[in-house]
Amino acid sequence: MTFEKNFDSNQIKVNTENGEVFLMGVVTRQEAEKAIAITKTVSGVQKV
Repeated sequence: MTFEKNFDSNQIKVNTENGEVFLMGVVTRQEAEKAIAITKTVSGVQKV
């Protein structure tokens, strides 16, 4: 997410455990959906 244009990833905290990714922060629904979509494209991610 850090390299995505028009996306402030500083508003989201990311924790991972065994291929499961937890995204936490205060963002709009649109930003949350974008963060989830981006995260799902990362190799090794099994669940967001």
